[in-house]
Amino acid sequence: MNKTKINKLLGFSMPEVIIVTACLAVIASLAFGDVNRLFVKQSIEQEKLDLKEIEKALEIYAKKEGKLPTDETLCVLSSETSVSGVKYWNVELAKYATLTSDRICLDQWGNKREYLNYEGPESFRGGSYSFKVYYSSVISGSVNDEDDTIPGTIDTPDWSGISGSNGFDRYTGLEDDLVVKYTDRQDKIDKYEISLQRIEILEGHLERYARSKRAAAMSLDIPQFDRFIMYPKDARNSIDTGDYLETAENSEISSELSVDTLGESLKATALTKILGLPEYIGRNAITGNTMWYISNPGPDYIKPCTGSKNNPPFYPPAVIMTTNDTKPSDC
Repeated sequence: MNKTKINKLLGFSMPEVIIVTACLAVIASLAFGDVNRLFVKQSIEQEKLDLKEIEKALEIYAKKEGKLPTDETLCVLSSETSVSGVKYWNVELAKYATLTSDRICLDQWGNKREYLNYEGPESFRGGSYSFKVYYSSVISGSVNDEDDTIPGTIDTPDWSGISGSNGFDRYTGLEDDLVVKYTDRQDKIDKYEISLQRIEILEGHLERYARSKRAAAMSLDIPQFDRFIMYPKDARNSIDTGDYLETAENSEISSELSVDTLGESLKATALTKILGLPEYIGRNAITGNTMWYISNPGPDYIKPCTGSKNNPPFYPPAVIMTTNDTKPSDC
């Protein structure tokens, strides 16, 4: 074997090794950039999935609890010391989430997510009855861990100070921030509509009740039976001087013919028992508390027992909802 052939079998020369190594370094650096971008993209996509789960938890929490967690505190990790009696928003949401409280607290980059909450009164179609509507958002600073989305800036109005939906609708993440938000406004409106439907059911059954009493009084030839109130008495605490179809008004009216009296003053849930309806029909669908029944109301919806008539024609009975479900004060 000649010397030239032997040299060819010995491998790369030093200059060749340097050139090959440099090329591999360039290729590796280019590949690392692609891999790094891939990992970042995967982290962002996973963060979006986690935030979507948090959004679902907000919705379930609102429907189960009738409200959303407050933002009085930052989220707390299971490894951190929590204050007794304090309801941390991430721990509260974990009750209705597929994620742990720690997973809700920390984003994909190990930083704590920011939670913002606002609650404010809202009236349905400008009516006198108002109910609380809750707005919440959860924000991640994303890759750069900077709060680019700060409520109150020109680009992002402070929706937490607006009791309507406009500010909340405008609220979006800026730069690389990721944001999810939820409000129970539509859910509350839907439940208000359900409450109105329940009131219609009660009113319909009240008319049936009165018709049956009127027919019985007519068949028994009760004198001037049309001058009596033929609806169940509301058992109000204040004086009701209306003339009801009962023995106290006319001895010819038997106890069987007399109108019933609510077992609990003014409660629509007590009215359902007399009318033979499920108790939930007498409840406010938003809060689950009782609505109120006034058998001989006055002309003012705000003060339903004021101005009740002594003689016919009487105002028709009323089933009402009150703000905070408080019992009408004038009754």
